[in-house]
Amino acid sequence: MSTFKKLFGVEKESIKKNCIILPFASNDILNGLGVSKLSRGKLYGCAQTRDFSVIHSGMGTSLTGDAVLYLKESPCENLFLFGGCGSTGTLAIGAIVSVFLAYEEESFSKSLLSPVHNSWPSFYPNRMFEESIEKAGIFKRANCLTVSSLKLESERLGEFRRQSIDVVDMECSAFFSAARFNKQKALGLLFVTDVVNQRPFYETRLATERKLLQSSIKKGAHFLCDFIRADIQKNPVV
Repeated sequence: MSTFKKLFGVEKESIKKNCIILPFASNDILNGLGVSKLSRGKLYGCAQTRDFSVIHSGMGTSLTGDAVLYLKESPCENLFLFGGCGSTGTLAIGAIVSVFLAYEEESFSKSLLSPVHNSWPSFYPNRMFEESIEKAGIFKRANCLTVSSLKLESERLGEFRRQSIDVVDMECSAFFSAARFNKQKALGLLFVTDVVNQRPFYETRLATERKLLQSSIKKGAHFLCDFIRADIQKNPVV
């Protein structure tokens, strides 16, 4: 059995040109993507549809970044991150954003010991994908900061706002940097699950908030499916 199959539960040759990466895989997300079950490997879960592969990477930069790096061995060319994020206050629960710029603050120790930052390393989605999203006019473009600590993000919210950070997550910068390293096209689509310090992640969601999230997940999932199918029609595999 190959290393890839041990880790992903499928052989690398079965991976599609288009892959959707999920840091977490709720039933709402899987159902929206037309997936009923994941094949489990040692680290990752995988499912195949007609048009794309779905990879459950797990949360955090290391798992998500490594998943992308391993996918370099496969036929994957286009990568789509679909996951949750926290709003710094300008976006409400249920909003969906296209990540225009991802800053990285991935090191827990560095974040803890160096609380003030003049600049963060930055990473970007594929320009062609981003332009297509912008033309669609459906989702807001957002600046994302990938963080390593949920506690520190709460304490440093004011700094993040001053630096024009719209949302925070725990995967996006690693996702973009690994895709760039692989020379693969990448796009990040995130839905707001909480508002830092106002509606924190550990609070129980109101019924109205749960409905908003379910609706947003369905909308985002369906958009990704249509986006990928449109790309396949324009760039068919010969």
